[in-house]
Amino acid sequence: MKILIDLDSLIKRCGYFATTKYRDGSWKNNGYGCTHRGNKSEPGKCYSFCCPVAVEVDYEEMLEIDPELAVEYEVEQKEHGYIESEWMVVWKPMYLKRYFKEVT
Repeated sequence: MKILIDLDSLIKRCGYFATTKYRDGSWKNNGYGCTHRGNKSEPGKCYSFCCPVAVEVDYEEMLEIDPELAVEYEVEQKEHGYIESEWMVVWKPMYLKRYFKEVT
């Protein structure tokens, strides 16, 4: 089972999300932090491109999971050119059960 979720909704439910600050009080990575040990490319920072919990979704996978959203996304891309996807797919069953309790 796969769950399609936007990045901001995912961080609200992810047990590894953390906000961290530098010594000067400014937010590290604009407040997007990650405590997962599997985050090798940017330790301590949460990015959609290197998330250990979910992966960025491509159009074909979005079409498979939520066809309506895929059509809306395609129209928006045609109108505005390329836009960075904020949509993620949580695909590992252990993460689905751990972070999305309503999924059985």
